Amino acid sequence: MKFTACEWTWRNLKGWSPRRVAAARRAVDKEAAKVAAKREEVALFPDLQAEIKPAFTTVEERQAMMDAREVLITRLFRDRAAATWREARAAFYRIPEIRRRGMRRLWNESSSPKGAASFAEFVRSYSSPGVSPWTYLRKLRLIWLWNFGGWPKPAHFREVTANFNTLGPIPHLRLRTQNMITVARLTGTSLRVVRERIERGAA
Repeated sequence: MKFTACEWTWRNLKGWSPRRVAAARRAVDKEAAKVAAKREEVALFPDLQAEIKPAFTTVEERQAMMDAREVLITRLFRDRAAATWREARAAFYRIPEIRRRGMRRLWNESSSPKGAASFAEFVRSYSSPGVSPWTYLRKLRLIWLWNFGGWPKPAHFREVTANFNTLGPIPHLRLRTQNMITVARLTGTSLRVVRERIERGAA
């Protein structure tokens, strides 16, 4: 099955450009000013002043703190995506084989995002007995033919789709190999029969 890798990768960790170093230096100055203001508020209480300490005092400490935060956030998102994949795949393989086969084809041929959350929602939507993936797969392939097969838009759409599964001619469709393969899949007929139907429709 098609899928996309998690967008939270270790390669996306930010490096330390001169702009980020300057921002870290400003953060150090801001932290020092904040601590000084808090100590000024409790100037009469030396014990409380001693308890007020800055979170970082140097640029290197600020950099280490930000790097650790990025690693933690990346790990959390990757773990969440992995858990979603595991739950969705477990639910997917609990579905009967014939429905699962249609769902797999629909998932691979659709243009929906191929991430973990999308797959979980896909499994939840098409696991219901009242929703047939084969019906939506047929509609998807009809839409593909309509967009790329050469049918005029929007004329003749009802004429083509109304009798599509009959053995009559298929009008307004270009004789292309991909079109013939898609029609054969939709109708369950051979390429020879499909070619004859398209040629009769063009006559």
